[in-house]
Amino acid sequence: MIPFFRKTRKKMADDNKPMKYMRYAIGEIVLVVVGILIALSINNWNENRKLEIAKQNYYKQLLIDLDNEIVNINEHIALLNTAMTSYGDYVDYFNNNDLDPMQIVIALDKIDYSIKILVFNTNTIETLKSTGDIKLIPTSIRNKLIELNRSQKYQTFLMAFILCYHSFILYLFHQVS
Repeated sequence: MIPFFRKTRKKMADDNKPMKYMRYAIGEIVLVVVGILIALSINNWNENRKLEIAKQNYYKQLLIDLDNEIVNINEHIALLNTAMTSYGDYVDYFNNNDLDPMQIVIALDKIDYSIKILVFNTNTIETLKSTGDIKLIPTSIRNKLIELNRSQKYQTFLMAFILCYHSFILYLFHQVS
C-alpha cells in the first residue's frame, strides 16, 4: 500500500501539478488525523471500560466486607448480651445479700468478661483511599464510606480503652484481695 502512495506522490510532483499534489497531501493529512482520532477514541473507551470494571469490583468487595461486618457485629452483640446477663446476675446477687467487700470482689470476679475488641475489616476502604480510586465512587457513597471508616476507627479505639480500663480495675481488685 505504501509503494502505491509513494508512486502517486512522485508522479504528481513530477507532472508539475501542484494543485493536485496539494489536494493529495491534504487528503493524506486528513487521513492521518482521522486515524489518530479513532485511535484516541478507542483508547478512551478502553480506559473507561477498565475504570468501570474496577469500580464494579470495588462495589462487590465493599458489599462482601459489609456482609462480613454484619456477621462480626452480630457475634460481638451475642458476647455483649452474655456479659450483660452475667452482670445482671451479679447485680441480683449483690442486691439480695448482705455481703462484705471480699464477697463482692469474689462475685465480681465471676462476671463473664469475654468481650473482645471489635476489629473492623477496612481493607477495601483503605485500598480505595491509598490508590486514589476512591474518586471512582460517587460523592454521596464516598462520604458515607469515609465516615464509616472514621467511626470504625473510633469504636475500635474506644473498645480498646474500655478493655484496658477494665483490666486495670480487675488487677486492682486482685491486688486488694
